Amino acid sequence: MPQTVLFAFITLWATIGWSFNAAQQSRLIGHAPERTSVLLSLNAAGIYVGSAIGGAVGGLVLAYGTVWGLGAAGAVFAALALWNALATNQAEAAKIPKAG
Repeated sequence: MPQTVLFAFITLWATIGWSFNAAQQSRLIGHAPERTSVLLSLNAAGIYVGSAIGGAVGGLVLAYGTVWGLGAAGAVFAALALWNALATNQAEAAKIPKAG
């Protein structure tokens, strides 16, 4: 793969990956505007803890498995994140009063 194509893919991946942070911060501020500094600090800490856990799990997968196991481990964490997002969304939707 030519370096320019690889650079384009990495740039696209980084742009998409980090674009979620602003939306997440906006969502958190919307929940409790009076606690903005605490919420954003906890959000940043969560990102760092998640990165550390991901690095540790990736290291364990590589130490005891193969590089192909990284995809399976990533898929498990992605499924857990999706489940958490759906469960949270349903819990928030249940709190919203119905119009009419």
